[in-house]
Amino acid sequence: REGTRWVVQMLSRIVAGKGTFGDLDVITQVCNSMHETSFCPLAPGAALPIRSAIEEFRSEFENYIKQNPHASEKPKMRMAYP
Repeated sequence: REGTRWVVQMLSRIVAGKGTFGDLDVITQVCNSMHETSFCPLAPGAALPIRSAIEEFRSEFENYIKQNPHASEKPKMRMAYP
């Protein structure tokens, strides 16, 4: 539940043109954690497709992130949904 919230937030930021290069590493780390340590049996099913997409299409994610002039900055994360 927590991991998917973070991943959705980061992917939404990337789609909105505000993503950073650090987002891809954080998404991968969160997905790994969801897959390996979550008590929820649904977590691996949510994590694997996202992690796989980043592994297979990382350059496409990076090209999209390059559109953000602040792509090298550290991202700001909201702690909760509005």
